[in-house]
Amino acid sequence: MGAGYGRPADALRTPPIVERTHPSATGAAMRTALLAAPALLLAGCTTASAPAPTTPRAEASQAPAPTPTADTVHALGASVDADDITVTAYAYKALPAAGATQHGVIDAKACNRVAEDRTVSQGPWLLSFADDTEAEAGGTGVLRPEYPFDGRKLRPGQCVRGWVPVELPKSARRPVMVVYRPSLPGRELRSVSWRIP
Repeated sequence: MGAGYGRPADALRTPPIVERTHPSATGAAMRTALLAAPALLLAGCTTASAPAPTTPRAEASQAPAPTPTADTVHALGASVDADDITVTAYAYKALPAAGATQHGVIDAKACNRVAEDRTVSQGPWLLSFADDTEAEAGGTGVLRPEYPFDGRKLRPGQCVRGWVPVELPKSARRPVMVVYRPSLPGRELRSVSWRIP
């Protein structure tokens, strides 16, 4: 081939590709990187939501239900544990006067809830009035079936129910509560009250 028509072998080689960016684009990228760096550093140093310090949680305990105190007044018909006996006052009614004497009666029940024999009687039952006076139970032959007068032994799980007579004071108005107040020497027992509607 003649001169001018041919190329030297070096001319056939492809030149290496070198990417060049515009000087203004390089400066903008650098400025963005420089401005973003402190923000990233600050973001890494702060905590958006720091976990709250943990304190040991108290385990939920199965505490026994509080036992009613002497101040608790129940509705008639409620059965209540009074130490070794479960007692229930179902109703109260005033009887017609017989001469100079008038009686009220309590429909009462007692159940032995322990594994030993227990004795029940009319003695712990009484009526309470609005003026804080009380009338104690006691008597026989007023209304049948009668609640045991002077003591009856109950075997474990055994119950007895009957009418407890109470002689009402002449000046007494209608009683406001039925009360069961047991007593044993040297032992404090819980009393139970029921409101008379």
